[in-house]
Amino acid sequence: MMKRMVIVAAAMAIVASSAMAASLIRVDPVGTNTASAVWAITNDGAWATGHGVGNTNDRAFVYRVSDGFTITNIVAGSYLVSGTGIGYRTVSGTKYLVAGGKQSSAQIGMFQTSDNGTTWARPWGSSGSAPSTAGYNSVGGSGANDTAWMVWAEGTSSYSLTRIYDATSGTATKSVAQSGYVQGVSDTGRGACARKDTTGTKRSLYLDFTSDGGTAAENYIANSIGNNYGQATSVAGNGSVVFGQAPIVAGGTTNFPYAKTVGGSFVNLPLLPGSTGSVSLGYPYGASEDGNAACGMDYAGKELAAVWWRSNNGTWMVTDLTDLATSLGILDGFTGNLRRAYTMGTDPVTGHYVVAGMGVYYAPGSTVALTRGFIMTLPFPEPATMAFLALGGLALLRRRR
Repeated sequence: MMKRMVIVAAAMAIVASSAMAASLIRVDPVGTNTASAVWAITNDGAWATGHGVGNTNDRAFVYRVSDGFTITNIVAGSYLVSGTGIGYRTVSGTKYLVAGGKQSSAQIGMFQTSDNGTTWARPWGSSGSAPSTAGYNSVGGSGANDTAWMVWAEGTSSYSLTRIYDATSGTATKSVAQSGYVQGVSDTGRGACARKDTTGTKRSLYLDFTSDGGTAAENYIANSIGNNYGQATSVAGNGSVVFGQAPIVAGGTTNFPYAKTVGGSFVNLPLLPGSTGSVSLGYPYGASEDGNAACGMDYAGKELAAVWWRSNNGTWMVTDLTDLATSLGILDGFTGNLRRAYTMGTDPVTGHYVVAGMGVYYAPGSTVALTRGFIMTLPFPEPATMAFLALGGLALLRRRR
């Protein structure tokens, strides 16, 4: 009994310390929109982008995580109506914040600012018919150089990737269109991709966009049963790990989350307890810069925002973000649960992960379910917290309560 009390006391101490390092921010719709979601965040977790929905005046927003400063007037000729990607580029010593998505002109564009959004320039915009962009993490760029990347499509099935570089105004080079669906891009121009074969079956691969104006190199991903069925859904900022989902039995139609180290191993990622009821039991929408974590959705009777992370001994673990926020006392009105985590960065000062997405929120005293964006700073990777979570610390606290 005494031993258990000591363990619980230690657990409570870790949680108290972790709660001080953690936070959960609600991101409300802009203007007269009725719902919101966060689709992308910079690699340092400092800026996020998304858009509101609910009427004909949909507008993208760029959100500064440190203080909630929100920019909605992203204009340079056209204005940005859907924010699906965000990153950095540095030109002649000046660092630019780059946001990308759908323009008001029904085209795709990249917008950049060096003065915290006071003024914007548009170094590149698409042309052609019916373009579209990846729904999340469509821009890659760490700010280490003058290059930023953006995934977009001409039509419905042939995806291209544009690289802007070499001048403040931006010189754009478009890759040769590739068939398939690119669902995220790294700072190095590596795209996570799904492609249907002649039978309509999706196959996992990643594309390396490394040659200006050239055709991307194709790299199919063999899963744990020896074929390449499935889809790649996200990629680490540095390009080292590609995440996705694939079946784990021959002929299976249920897809499970995976991590594929480029040039290394393929690992089936763990699921939360009770994961069942969907053909998509885990979907890693986003990844950390270093590839040691991914975020997304785990289906356990309902959609649950989750983060997969590599523990101190290299084993992959999974954490339910709603459960974590509840245990830390920061869930606030997201009692309808955090549903999907689309994107993540890493705070360069604390080293903590910053995860963003959407959840179901209830205002105080209301029974009306609201779709709201969220940004959550996690209390790890810290050795003590990671060890606590790996040993089932949240379950221990639930029993205590």
